[in-house]
Amino acid sequence: MGEDEEILVDVRPHWVFMLGPAALTLLVLGGAIAIGAEFSSSSIVLLYVLAAMVALPAIWLLVRLLSWYGVSLVLTNRRLIYKRGVFRRDYVQLRLQRITEVHCTRGIWDRLLGCGRLVVEVEGEHPLVIDDVPRPRALQRLVNDELMALGALNLSDNEPYSDMTGFGPAATSMDHWTGEATPSAGMPSLSSPEERPTGVGSAPSSSVHQSLIELDDLRRRGIVSDREFEAKKAELLSQI
Repeated sequence: MGEDEEILVDVRPHWVFMLGPAALTLLVLGGAIAIGAEFSSSSIVLLYVLAAMVALPAIWLLVRLLSWYGVSLVLTNRRLIYKRGVFRRDYVQLRLQRITEVHCTRGIWDRLLGCGRLVVEVEGEHPLVIDDVPRPRALQRLVNDELMALGALNLSDNEPYSDMTGFGPAATSMDHWTGEATPSAGMPSLSSPEERPTGVGSAPSSSVHQSLIELDDLRRRGIVSDREFEAKKAELLSQI
């Protein structure tokens, strides 16, 4: 880890990852005990058969347990790190700047058990698909928060907007939520009618409407909470 890098999340797969082999092992073990009790005087061959019946799912459970131990998902304030494998290790490191989208897929059983699938869209590469993630919605929101923080930093430091009505590149910046131009430091604020140049009024309805559409898209993707959406919506509507 770098000097300024902080681990935010370090998780392993949800326990549902081992549910199948564990359930099968218990079921076969119960059946073997019942058969052994019913035919207690049977030959040694039956005992070997029952032992083999129990050993097969038990080996599957052991392999799955080792696989669970070899998988980890780590999120820092700089990278997303995904490790998996016991004998052969796959090690994926993604800088957050390369992540374009994070999707969460959950069926009805996933929602009941508290797990799901994350699909991480990567710029210029195939998506990274991670199954059996515990609390995937919370992790999705956390990744989106970090992406927004990095985006806001890059925007304020490196990406001034110049194509704004009546202002040059040194005079304006872009509001992160609404996409509207706001005066930069050192420029007078044209907030009152007397200070506005002729022909420059409040934000037109079409601009506010477009901002509302973009804000709703952020809410549906889980980047903005419902409470933040309603607060910003009321602020935009007050400009009409």
